[in-house]
Amino acid sequence: DAWREVEGEIRRIARRYGRASAVKAAQMLAEAGVIPRNVLGVILDLAGLRNQVAHTPDAAVSEDAAPSYISAAESVVEVLRAIQPQ
Repeated sequence: DAWREVEGEIRRIARRYGRASAVKAAQMLAEAGVIPRNVLGVILDLAGLRNQVAHTPDAAVSEDAAPSYISAAESVVEVLRAIQPQ
């Protein structure tokens, strides 16, 4: 799924931060200036929506939201793939 790809790229870049969650690793990368803050904002939005759908049985997500989510995730992955691990 789209989130797994985002998560995988974050983990690839953030290996030196150990076993932090993808969100925590992304926050550390942003604080270190490795990823732009606006990309962090999109990552946090994606993670929040993913968690809402995964953990709330009656979560209502519109059909329009799915293509937007996938598009945003693909954009984030593209940015992350251009970053070399430190």
